[in-house]
Amino acid sequence: PNPTSTPRARIAQPPHGAVLVLWLRRKLVAALLRPPSAFPHMPTLRLAKTLWGVPEADDPDLWDELFARIKAEGFDGVEAITLTWRTDRDRFVSLLKKHGLQLICQIHTSGGDLDPATGYVYCSSNKLHDHLASFVKLTAEAKALGAVLINSHSGHDSWGSGDKAVAFFKHALLVEAQLGVPVVHETHRQRLLYSPYTAAELLSKPELAALKVNADLSHWCCVCEKVFDAADPRDDWWPATLRLVAEHCEFVHARVGHAEGPQVSDPSAPEFAAEVSAHASWWRTIWAAQAARHPSDDAAVWAEPEHGPPPYLQTLPFSQQPVADLWEVNARMAQRVRTEHAAAMREAAASTAAPPAPPPSGPDFIAGGDAGRWGMSSYMGPKDGYVFREQGPRGAGYYREGTAAARAGSDAPAGPEPAKPAPSVGRDGSLLRAAMDENPDVADKLASMMGGAVPPVAPPAGEDEAAAAASAEKLRAVDEEGVAVGARLAAQQREGAVEFACASASAPGGDLSLLERCVGKMNLGSASGGGGAAEVAKMVFSAGAEQLSLVTHVPESKRRGVDAAAWTRAVLAAIGGKVMCSAPQPAPLGGGSIVLAAVSADGGEHEPDADMALGLAAAARFLEEDTPA
Repeated sequence: PNPTSTPRARIAQPPHGAVLVLWLRRKLVAALLRPPSAFPHMPTLRLAKTLWGVPEADDPDLWDELFARIKAEGFDGVEAITLTWRTDRDRFVSLLKKHGLQLICQIHTSGGDLDPATGYVYCSSNKLHDHLASFVKLTAEAKALGAVLINSHSGHDSWGSGDKAVAFFKHALLVEAQLGVPVVHETHRQRLLYSPYTAAELLSKPELAALKVNADLSHWCCVCEKVFDAADPRDDWWPATLRLVAEHCEFVHARVGHAEGPQVSDPSAPEFAAEVSAHASWWRTIWAAQAARHPSDDAAVWAEPEHGPPPYLQTLPFSQQPVADLWEVNARMAQRVRTEHAAAMREAAASTAAPPAPPPSGPDFIAGGDAGRWGMSSYMGPKDGYVFREQGPRGAGYYREGTAAARAGSDAPAGPEPAKPAPSVGRDGSLLRAAMDENPDVADKLASMMGGAVPPVAPPAGEDEAAAAASAEKLRAVDEEGVAVGARLAAQQREGAVEFACASASAPGGDLSLLERCVGKMNLGSASGGGGAAEVAKMVFSAGAEQLSLVTHVPESKRRGVDAAAWTRAVLAAIGGKVMCSAPQPAPLGGGSIVLAAVSADGGEHEPDADMALGLAAAARFLEEDTPA
């Protein structure tokens, strides 16, 4: 959620006096008698209570009673943002322990602070270094509170699925490993996983295989203006995307969205039955995948009913009265989550115990596509239970597994054909040209219709092609400079002139991920086309309009002479300003360690070129004072 809104709906107050004692006792007994797992070798569901939209969460004097009620209603923990726990950290942690509640910390990179003029700051920057620095700070704060899980609203949606997004998540995974606390990244608007299409691209990347997500799929309904339906041909991509999310998901925010917003007013209303059913089916898919990943009674998975206050919760005009009781909505959703999770575990247990499925029934032969029609091939993709034969006894088509024709082998393509560049928009004729290139019959038929040859179409390069060419040229310049600088350092090392060096690179233009690539080219062996400087300890700077970036690499052979982290910290201290510095990471080439850092231009307060001059001088001074002769 975006917590910038002021909660207006107060929860219904519990009974008082003796009635309260009896009410609490019943709730506590029910919670204590609940079995840890109703299904052997399946993970246990743990429910978190969101403090978003709970007015009592803003007053430390009410926490004791609030946490008692949350525990009595069967919740295992709470999720809170900085605004809550910073009010009184010690009392917050102490009362959670008193009531046996665990803590999930929700953090918002480049946010988390309170501005006296504007209120809570949710997201204040679109710069990579700001989000990385904030992530490091906020996760460390969450660990100090004893959080069992950190839910991060990460990065900025303007990065798409490109280098900035990948760089952020790679560093986030390193930070998570050092913290020892699991971190999930929420599928939230404004953030990196704001869209199912961008999220699928990122989650498919091998280097992000360990990334964990918090699936709040209501946001995607709002972004795409649609509740996804696998039976709809327009949504044929959805099952694969949902499976991908399920493989990475370790937390579920159980809120029901709709095509025009992230939250229905009341999920118990009959008019929202279709939306509730769709979301519940998605959650069951996720929980089944979690059960397959965590086949143990000792494992636990978290979910949270997370319907929020206005403006998420609709209000009446003029009076601004909420149309539903938020506490009751989430209480009903908690029960629905328990029911749906139990159903998912029953299905998972049944599928585990079931014998192998029999071969699919059906006709022995299914004819392939009509090869006589324009652009149609006889191979139409894989079919479960069938083998494709181009020259089978009954012609081209699909033969049922187990038949003699199927046992002869498959003529299906070994794999998907390489993707062809997408043509630009059709108004310049490029789509027509692509069709004619794909199938000459199209050109012949069009020529006969037009009474002559179809004139060739030579469309100008579109914006996508131009952008791709510019990106390729940029990478080429970065690589060439990396090789050149690396070769120079390697030559100086062979001559005995240098073991520790400071250098600059202009091609990356201050982009930290490009500078990291550049240093990689410096270190790559000369036989592989690199500079061959992996054994030189180096700090490399690159200045751009928005920031100064620096990459420090100290190979294993030089680690006794200089510490990469200490070297980097000394330089950043000399420069000052708003800085981001990663923890040391294993260097992919040359062994040892590598540290990434950046200094923000900070709205003109710092000049990256001047900062680079300061940094180069400080780096050299550190070497003179702190490295052995």
